[in-house]
Amino acid sequence: MTDLKQTADSYPSDADQTESSHKPESVEGVLDIGFLAAKVARAWWFILLIVALGAAKGMWNMHIFTPMSVAKMIVAPIANQGDIGQSRASVSGAVFGILPQFGVTTVSKITNFDRMMHAFSTISFAERLQEKHNLIQSIFEISWEEAQKNTTPPPLGTFEWRRKIDLFLNMPTWSPLTMEDLAGYLSSRFMVADVPNTNFKEVSFTHEDPDTAMWFLWTLYSEATEYIREQDQRELEQHREYLERRLAATRIIELRQALVGLLANQARKEMTLQKGLPFTGRVIEPPYVSKYKTRPKPLTMVGVPTFLAFVLSLAAVVGFVIIRNE
Repeated sequence: MTDLKQTADSYPSDADQTESSHKPESVEGVLDIGFLAAKVARAWWFILLIVALGAAKGMWNMHIFTPMSVAKMIVAPIANQGDIGQSRASVSGAVFGILPQFGVTTVSKITNFDRMMHAFSTISFAERLQEKHNLIQSIFEISWEEAQKNTTPPPLGTFEWRRKIDLFLNMPTWSPLTMEDLAGYLSSRFMVADVPNTNFKEVSFTHEDPDTAMWFLWTLYSEATEYIREQDQRELEQHREYLERRLAATRIIELRQALVGLLANQARKEMTLQKGLPFTGRVIEPPYVSKYKTRPKPLTMVGVPTFLAFVLSLAAVVGFVIIRNE
């Protein structure tokens, strides 16, 4: 009887077999993939629900997307016409080679068109536009005086919790309006793209109102061109004054002849800076407002939230199964 009892005790009961069948098989602490896949498959409805919510959020983002008008023009950049860098390089070789302390190193690949495109993101150009056109008032619908006085964050009401979350995570929050905001707005709306199979550039500006988009495009392009032109004019004037002082103080005939040649070259460059002449680029296609407005991108606005919802829901189900069966 004792042997039979020991033999019966050595075999698992039906309850033990049932309990063991529901536990994940593991080898050296590794969860059974088949068991995990079966559990995840049972939660398909939860994953599908979260994915549907992510897709719905993306479609709602497409619904509230505001199409904007696009004003365009085609420009042929001018390659270093009247470039101060070339003038400096020639002077450095002819005269400043004798006086190394006056040598200047420049990057010849940077064109006036590149400098003009960079000007849109600068605070100095934003200050120039604010003084001439009062863009702060028209863009942000607030006077510059009010913006300077407004040093306390406005109340957010029901969205106060968002500010608290941003502060907790050290994320950027509200800040008083400055010229940096104006420069950021202009650089984000003023775009430059290559025209396929050509050396031309497509310059565009986006805005909700088509007439405003047209005004911004031509005004910013013209103002930026004059901004770069005036910079070069000031540098050329300083350059010419230096050459004239060197010419008055030099008695060596060879150096005087070199300086006279450089002054003549300066005069030719100053002629190219006269207003009315193309400086940064030639307008190939005059400004116009495209009939095609900006449109949402389904792959980005719907695909990304849907994919993230799938990943997060799958991770939640896997984590729940692992924690419950530990």
